[in-house]
Amino acid sequence: MGWGAQQWVRCTKEATYGTFNASATTPDIAWFRIVGDDAMTVRAVPQRQVIRSADGGNRRRQVVANRKVVSGGLATLFYPSQASYLLAAATTLTSNDLNSYTLDYFDSTQVQRFLGCKVQRLAVAGTAQQDYLTAALQWVGQSKSTATLAQPADSVFPTENPYAHYESKGLLSIGGTATKYSSLSVTVSNTLAPTWDEDQWITALYYAGRDVDASVRLQYVSATLRGNLETQAPLTVSAAWARSGGLTTTIDLKTKNYVASVDDNLPLGDATYQTIGIQAFYDSSASTDLAFTVA
Repeated sequence: MGWGAQQWVRCTKEATYGTFNASATTPDIAWFRIVGDDAMTVRAVPQRQVIRSADGGNRRRQVVANRKVVSGGLATLFYPSQASYLLAAATTLTSNDLNSYTLDYFDSTQVQRFLGCKVQRLAVAGTAQQDYLTAALQWVGQSKSTATLAQPADSVFPTENPYAHYESKGLLSIGGTATKYSSLSVTVSNTLAPTWDEDQWITALYYAGRDVDASVRLQYVSATLRGNLETQAPLTVSAAWARSGGLTTTIDLKTKNYVASVDDNLPLGDATYQTIGIQAFYDSSASTDLAFTVA
């Protein structure tokens, strides 16, 4: 019987798109801790095309399913030791393209190898209620093959705790230092363009732009951000998490950020809050809309 707790996934940076890098060393390999039910959903799915015909009385007569798509999500935690790996996978561009990765996954019954995977979406989020930060990734891949993947040693996984929400205290800036916020998230959504040619699998997966967004739930004690929504004045925005005696991860959204939404939460018997949606725009003075450091 397969047991759901017997799962593990290894991520290996590729040197050539769609080809497993057997000579990769530790900096290019990450073992992501699988957290929660159904945390790894990357699969190869046939693109079924059903043919109905007159000779079948307009009933399903044939199915064509030669082309296959690789996609799905991975839920893990935002560890200081893996922050750079995750952020680089989602944001670092080389010759105007993202890096590609091989995901080797044992799903409690079989090992599946997914080649040519790129990050379509990365969301890093923390709340006062949960405290520890999560990292949710959405992947698009090229193809699937078989592989072997022995159960890893405990030592390959992060030994430190994930970043905590409170470790951002004093390090969130929305046109100035923000305080009294109960949740914070930063999302990178990459536009990926798969090319379907004569192959069963996609032949290429091109980077074609991205959106960077932030969301913050702040105590409603000021009308400033509502004013920023109405005036659409640009703001400098950055977020960071600092580990005492350890690594600090900073996500800098530069100076061209705009408040896109303000949602009020005004309970009669509790504190009032506003959820602020922020959109990052390309900052010509910085030649980017996002930069990160882990040090």
